[in-house]
Amino acid sequence: MAEIILEKKKEAARLRIYIGAAPGVGKTYHMLNDAHLMMHQQNVDVVIGLVEPHGRKETEARIRDLEIIPSA
Repeated sequence: MAEIILEKKKEAARLRIYIGAAPGVGKTYHMLNDAHLMMHQQNVDVVIGLVEPHGRKETEARIRDLEIIPSA
C-alpha cells in the first residue's frame, strides 16, 4: 500500500478583507496603499483584476504603476 506524506507549510495563507459601512470611507484607497507596500517593500507581484475609483482623483492616483488586467 502506498504511503501519503503531507508536509505542512511553514507560512499560512493570508486573506485581507476591507470592510466599510459606506461608499467613500477609503476601502479601495487603503487596499491600493497596501498593494504598493507589498509590491515595493515585500517584492510581491500585485495585479488588479477590477478597480472602480468612482471618479475620486486620489484613488486614481494610487493605481499608478500597478498592473491592471484588461476587461473583456
